Amino acid sequence: MGTVRLDSVLPIGQFDLFFFDLDTRSNELIRITHTPGANESSPLAIDATRFAFLSDQYGITNREVGFLETYIHHYDSTYFLNDGSQFLNPPDSIIHTIDTNTIDSIRITPIFKQRAVVHTHTNYNRSIHQQHASTSAGKIAERFLRNGRHIITINSISPDSMAYPVLSRFLQPKAVPKVAAPPSPSPAPAPTDTSKIDIDNYLFQSEFDANEKPKTTSINAGTTSTPTKPVSPPQASPAIPTPKPMAHLFRPGLIVPSRLQFRTDFVTTQMDNSILFEGLESFTLNPQKFSYPIAGIMLKANFKDLFEDYELEGGMRLPTNFNGAEYFATFNNRRHRLDQRYSVYLRNNRMSTGTGFLPNRKVLSTILGQYGLRYPLDIFTSLRATATLRQDKLTTFATDLNALNTPSRAEQRIGLKLEYVFDNTLSVTTNILNGSRYKFFADFYKAFDVNFSNGAGFEFDRGFLGVAGFDARHYQRLGKFPILALRAAGTVSFGSQRFLYYLGGVDNWLLPKFDNSVPIANPGAPVAFQGFAGPLRGFNTNIRNGNSYMLINTELRLPVFLMLSRRIASNFLRNFQLVGFFDAGTAWEGNNPFSTDNPLNARTITNGDRVIVRINYFREPVVAGYGFGLRSMLFGYFIRADYAWGIETRVVQKPTLYIALGLDF
Repeated sequence: MGTVRLDSVLPIGQFDLFFFDLDTRSNELIRITHTPGANESSPLAIDATRFAFLSDQYGITNREVGFLETYIHHYDSTYFLNDGSQFLNPPDSIIHTIDTNTIDSIRITPIFKQRAVVHTHTNYNRSIHQQHASTSAGKIAERFLRNGRHIITINSISPDSMAYPVLSRFLQPKAVPKVAAPPSPSPAPAPTDTSKIDIDNYLFQSEFDANEKPKTTSINAGTTSTPTKPVSPPQASPAIPTPKPMAHLFRPGLIVPSRLQFRTDFVTTQMDNSILFEGLESFTLNPQKFSYPIAGIMLKANFKDLFEDYELEGGMRLPTNFNGAEYFATFNNRRHRLDQRYSVYLRNNRMSTGTGFLPNRKVLSTILGQYGLRYPLDIFTSLRATATLRQDKLTTFATDLNALNTPSRAEQRIGLKLEYVFDNTLSVTTNILNGSRYKFFADFYKAFDVNFSNGAGFEFDRGFLGVAGFDARHYQRLGKFPILALRAAGTVSFGSQRFLYYLGGVDNWLLPKFDNSVPIANPGAPVAFQGFAGPLRGFNTNIRNGNSYMLINTELRLPVFLMLSRRIASNFLRNFQLVGFFDAGTAWEGNNPFSTDNPLNARTITNGDRVIVRINYFREPVVAGYGFGLRSMLFGYFIRADYAWGIETRVVQKPTLYIALGLDF
């Protein structure tokens, strides 16, 4: 028998059954069935000597029961020579190369082999789809399909009982109508006696190809014996009762199309400090300047319809310092190729800018609405567009004494984001990917003013804010599990308003630190938004800042315990990773980060009109960091711990420890 290279699914077609002896491990199989037009399946043992299987040779899948019997396959001759040696020779062969005088004696030895004795055990009126036997309990379970429902029956095993099914109607040969033969002028020849066999004119036909390779496994050609059926008329085994068919009146008015049926996909409560909805933070309205989100309790629920065409997700996040809250809701429509996304986001952040008994308390609130479109060009590439309408408002507490002297301030903007995204990455295991992903994007924001003081008024402010950038990542496998992760990202802002980026630190930093020793760039255009550009390990946030940045990240990720063994039950050890990394980047104001007029290297201090001091720093704009880190899953969270040394102006800084949440860099 030949071997076949299997695909992802088992081959289809008819199968025969063979017996393989696990004790002797012989390369000779014992044939159980030989039915070219039928299919046998589901073999199982019902006791120590008998077995059962399913067969559809009569048109309906019924159970067959059998056992193996020993019989004499053939005889071999053993020749004993005068010198004490012996050899085996088939009795029907002739010896030409040996002197008959050297033969002492000849012994005829029978060769015993096994063959299957099979009989039909059931005669049901519907097919058995599955069976399972318990040899200790002497029970057998059967599964049928009746009226669209699966029926399971449990019966006692009676291996000696026999059934005598007949061919089902669609397997019975169709009767051919007789056609009258035309009259013959001459008498017909005498019929040939078919009972005689011409022994000198045999024609053998093989079912194997002539040029087929020799088989590596032989098959016992012993015929399958079948017990002799009694003369009495056969009695069918009891069939499963079938209800009488009922006629139903068809009413077109009762036809109901499929309705939407939503189900809860997940409801989670977890610690989270990720940046939501692009992380756009107002620069002019935030009294505390840049602040990374504080870890809070995220409550989130997701609902999907049965076909996952529609998805509704909502949640809220309460920070651990209880200074505000965030609420969001998204709705995805994926019924057509052009996906649609609707989002609403609301954030309130309370802050205090004063000291003493009368602090100046304010509330910075942001409300944002988005409408997004996503069109897939192929399985890996897509075009995306997102329209944004937002308002940022800074309000003083009404209970403060200076509330009347500090009116509320608000900013309204409309934006459009265009993206080209490619992603063919595959997840090998947690935080271990293979492939590439990149995106190119461009953002445009326009400020406008809505005034209701003297009636309804609307006008666009002059100028606009533009942002263009890219983010490319490649994950190169260095074996089965280790990978080398590479990332390059860069962004530049332009227009009459700018975007201020802060470089340094890591994403989702649990204990963020801000470097106040580096001056904030004073761009020629007013700053509208501020955000984080990272990660760059080895420094605190704001080691560099500006309206543009460029960054590269390199990580070697080694899942240590997974490389040694994949049979690890501990979730912590299975996801444990040792990481070595190197980061480098810069952020600058203007067109060239190496210019001497860059605010990083030049600072002017004035004291009225009399004293003006200009200080020039000798700082290299590019900073770098290197170190090692650990990754693993702890209490259901993927924890990143990095220990990094920063390099600034060719000087290695003191190491910094980072503890953060989330995957990737």
